[in-house]
Amino acid sequence: MPASDPPFGFSDGIPGSSAQLHHAVSGNVSSHTSEASPSHAEALPSQAEQLKSDTDSEPTRPSLVQAKKASFLKRMKTRITGDKDELLSCVGRGEINQIQNLLNQGAGINVRDSSGQTALMIATSYGYKEVVSLLLSYKAKTDIRTTPGETALFIAVLKQHEDIVELLLQHKANPNGSNMAGKTPLSQAVLWGNLSMTRLLLDSGASPNVLCPTGETAIVCAADKNHFDIVKLLLERGVPVDQIGSVTRTALFKAVTNCNVEMIRLLMEHGANPNRPDKQSITPMMIAGRNERKDIITIFSEFGHVPQGSQWAPLVNRTLAGDAVSSLLGVVAAFA
Repeated sequence: MPASDPPFGFSDGIPGSSAQLHHAVSGNVSSHTSEASPSHAEALPSQAEQLKSDTDSEPTRPSLVQAKKASFLKRMKTRITGDKDELLSCVGRGEINQIQNLLNQGAGINVRDSSGQTALMIATSYGYKEVVSLLLSYKAKTDIRTTPGETALFIAVLKQHEDIVELLLQHKANPNGSNMAGKTPLSQAVLWGNLSMTRLLLDSGASPNVLCPTGETAIVCAADKNHFDIVKLLLERGVPVDQIGSVTRTALFKAVTNCNVEMIRLLMEHGANPNRPDKQSITPMMIAGRNERKDIITIFSEFGHVPQGSQWAPLVNRTLAGDAVSSLLGVVAAFA
């Protein structure tokens, strides 16, 4: 039976046997191992040569200074991210003492979360007036915008935190900044029907001539929502009674559509024109006739307004000797 092959590395004449490797390294190859040829022993590198070769083949490593710098930057990045997350979390919980400690330790006051909100915006949204005051004392910026373009002031108006609105305005927050939808703090206050907030914004320099996202002016939006006191305030601040934006219907048109007699009289007292047409050539007078509102047509007639246009003249003249209101109502209804 033939003998089995010896294990790899231990067959005769092949370098790499344990005995050969030992003698090659020690330099004491004995005579009784002469079957391992000298050429094989000489082919084995010395330990020094092998070490040098291994070192040369290793990739270049960064210097100690570079390694320390990279480690420092990594630690700082981790610390900044941690401080940011911790600050915003503390603000969300209203933990004013912890917030102050973090700020004193150098936490960035204007850092943002994933939606672009700063600590000031988060505190504003929750109505944490003391936190807002603290952040402002540390020079938090008031006019940074979120991804949708909203400032802390807009958020305060949206959430109807009037005390924070006042605080932000005292720190020079811009009352005229609009978000990506075209809303301003004033237009939002008008839509909410918040009279005191509207007055506060106007007193702080908000333009009364802003447009709502619908393209209507603030006074038209207020009339549409039946916010009588806000319409009155805007008129007192000099807003033209028939002011329009990209939408051509006036505040009076909205008031007549809503059959708001009190507001109609207010607008007429300030010179509103019931015969002013929109882009479809429809007038407030025509709307009143269509709705058969004698009381509204009476108000128009009190201020000297009758239906206008050549088609109206014959019918209007026949009303002079009789019940003017009833006749005018018939005229308006006929042409509505």
